[in-house]
Amino acid sequence: NLIFVVNPDIFYYALMFQHQSYDQRNLFQSFLAGFSYIVVDEFHYYNQKQLAFFLFFFKLSQKMGYFDHAGRKICLLSATPNQPVITYLNQIFGDKWQHISSDNEPPESATYPTIPALAPLALMLDNSNLKEWAQTNQAHLRQWLNDGQDGAIISDALRRINQIHTDLRHIIGENRMGRITGPEPEEARQTATYRPLILATPTVDIGYNFEKINKARQNVDFLVCEARYGDDLIQRIGRAGRVLGKPETDTPSTAVALLHENALEALRPYTGKTLSRAEFKAIIQQNADQLPHKHTLTNYIKSWAVTELFYPIYRADKMVQPDEQPVLEELFQDLRTLFTARGGTFQSLSAYFRKHYYRQTWLQKSRKTIPLDKETAVHTADWFTYHGMGNEWTADALLPYLADERVIGTPERQAALRQFVQSQVALTQSLFNFRDSFQGPSAVIADPDDLFSSQPINQYDIFHLVETYDVTWYESRSEFTHLHGDTELEGKYYGRLRRHRDPRLAIELHYTTEQCQEEFQNAYEGRPIALTGLTLRAREQKGDPVPLENAVQNALDGQFLIALLIPPDMQGWAYRYLRKLTINFPDHHGVEYTAYLGTAAWLAHAELQIPFKIRERMKPDAIII
Repeated sequence: NLIFVVNPDIFYYALMFQHQSYDQRNLFQSFLAGFSYIVVDEFHYYNQKQLAFFLFFFKLSQKMGYFDHAGRKICLLSATPNQPVITYLNQIFGDKWQHISSDNEPPESATYPTIPALAPLALMLDNSNLKEWAQTNQAHLRQWLNDGQDGAIISDALRRINQIHTDLRHIIGENRMGRITGPEPEEARQTATYRPLILATPTVDIGYNFEKINKARQNVDFLVCEARYGDDLIQRIGRAGRVLGKPETDTPSTAVALLHENALEALRPYTGKTLSRAEFKAIIQQNADQLPHKHTLTNYIKSWAVTELFYPIYRADKMVQPDEQPVLEELFQDLRTLFTARGGTFQSLSAYFRKHYYRQTWLQKSRKTIPLDKETAVHTADWFTYHGMGNEWTADALLPYLADERVIGTPERQAALRQFVQSQVALTQSLFNFRDSFQGPSAVIADPDDLFSSQPINQYDIFHLVETYDVTWYESRSEFTHLHGDTELEGKYYGRLRRHRDPRLAIELHYTTEQCQEEFQNAYEGRPIALTGLTLRAREQKGDPVPLENAVQNALDGQFLIALLIPPDMQGWAYRYLRKLTINFPDHHGVEYTAYLGTAAWLAHAELQIPFKIRERMKPDAIII
């Protein structure tokens, strides 16, 4: 038998027909039929969009008989499963699945011999930020290492890990530290696991063991971590004191958890108490308001998930025999019931994805010249309707007037139509991202001082680099390679890191529109949109603008950015945001929105549909009593 260990992204893109066009059908069939035993590790780490995909796969396997006739088995591993996950599994499998946990062990297990898995742990709680804690406790860290202890520091932010690495290397010694972060290559990550002090991002939360050579006790003697979520806290402190298979099992470990003030207050009554790991986990679950689950949103599954997951049904519908098509329609109805989905029928979603296909083919055919035909009239009608240009338009009504300059009779109007169609294709395509889809253009950077990674030349998102580092940007790749040597890496920009920025900059987005404010609001507020032509600006934390190079200002040229705009009067509803996005109107005034970008736009929209509907009924001159 063969065992394949794969990234779940690969599974998603194969079953969602998102690989190259000539591979899509074969990969879909191979991944659908080719696995008999599937293990999904750390299931609680997947957000609701990712969870919906796995539920779809389970339901598809069930409908196609892979459980009953092919013997397929699924094993989901999770330390902190959400109750909605258990509810969904009950709905799909009924009594044909089993939830195995410490809460439902059979009574006879009490007499079984046990093997220690975790050593005792002294847990200290603090509300300092990680950088402050590391600066204040440099002597403690150095002493722990000098005493022969091994430890790890885990942060939610790459920039904090790299700042701490820079701050500590002269105190502790660079040869005693290793980084496990996204920018580090696999070989460097493996080497880092053997260093006495590991600095890590959430990269290590799934699938990493901190191995040490010939160590009789636990591999991690002390741990320092940030934790905004309860499952993060349980997961991370569980890395300290792992002794399964070790000859020494009773040497205590130390963990320092850095929490926000509300979480600290919730746990303060347990100061000085000795708790079992199960008791501590129960306490965290009881204080879910202060330490919530990492992913608690559910409305995406009730709304956009059905649209997203209808796509493989739509594609498979073209592959099966006519007598098999009712099975796909039943699958769709089963998903709607499982997700308690709102809106969308088999026919309407089929029409939606047909239109997506026709838009793509029209863009290909009209690259040089836009034909004044029925197909162009269809896209023009969609454009007029989207922007509220009068009543709802039809292609038949517009077809005789396409050459009119008020329709698409000028190069400017044709360019605007083409941009609209491109935006709609980009918007639909953005549904099919297993992880967050927002990322700025990549930059290749020289890093001789190891500020970013252990690699002298690396590549990363320009937004992160501009916000976090003082960078010298080069005019061309040839200038970069002349100064720093050749590299296989390619990017839109090339630069050299000089130092960390402290405090870091804030990158803001600006968009200039020719529409008046009311027209813009009607067309773009309240739903995910795709914008192009955005420019970047930077500010210091105190609000002062910082000039950016022209090339960096225009880094998003030609790129469509998926966004959900939260107007100023709705920002109290926003639970998290990534960027400020200012819309500049023709009368030279600007409105500063809060913007959810990429996949976050879809997740946030699912949660905020009701507030948006309430706002539509509210009048700006309403009397306040």
